[in-house]
Amino acid sequence: MAAKKPTAPIQVYGVLDANALLPPRLSDVLFDLQGAGLYKARWSEEIEKEFLRNWGSVVVKDQAVDARQLKKGAQHRLDCYRGVTEEYEIMGHLRPEILSKVPAEVQANDKHVAAAALQLRAALDEEGESGEVCLVTNNLRHLAVEQMKALGVEVLTPGAFIDKFAKDDRTADAVRKAASDLEDPPYNLDQLLGALVAHGSKAAVKELSKAWGVKPAKTPGKKPAKAAAKATRKAAPKKS
Repeated sequence: MAAKKPTAPIQVYGVLDANALLPPRLSDVLFDLQGAGLYKARWSEEIEKEFLRNWGSVVVKDQAVDARQLKKGAQHRLDCYRGVTEEYEIMGHLRPEILSKVPAEVQANDKHVAAAALQLRAALDEEGESGEVCLVTNNLRHLAVEQMKALGVEVLTPGAFIDKFAKDDRTADAVRKAASDLEDPPYNLDQLLGALVAHGSKAAVKELSKAWGVKPAKTPGKKPAKAAAKATRKAAPKKS
């Protein structure tokens, strides 16, 4: 009997909402996971605009930074994301035929996010690819999780998305890299694991803590996931 050919792993795509891109330590890990080959990150121009608009309220709200520095810092961070991600931009998602697929339960300000994920799903289907599309966001409440799942998009918190790769050895390498790259300020492994706990990661943190013999440090103050989600909701532009 001929041996069966090994099944190729399904490519995972993560559509990163602005509230997943904003928290620095979370996004460090997300992009190092991508660098390790665990998934491919995607986002849209509208998500970039939300990121730039909310950078100050999430990241440097307690620092004395003038508007020019703020804008420069946000753009630099975004340019870094772009620089490590091939074909990052989702386009065509605001076409009527895509917007019409967005479930009615999705909040109006978040329809562009859901549409971006659905456009990616449609593009993969058209190309005959069986990739898995995940929408990574802290705003599950407004993005119709069950209805989007029925359309081929899994809506996950950043922590739950990271947990998808908990058993993969490359996850440990990616998190170690994220910690070692941080110099200003420096971050220990326990601090970075604590940050991932604050963003909802359970399985991955458990695996890494056990492997490294390190307990996650406690993160003071409000959970960054809630802060990022709240900021992007508050700053959403009003329709005229």
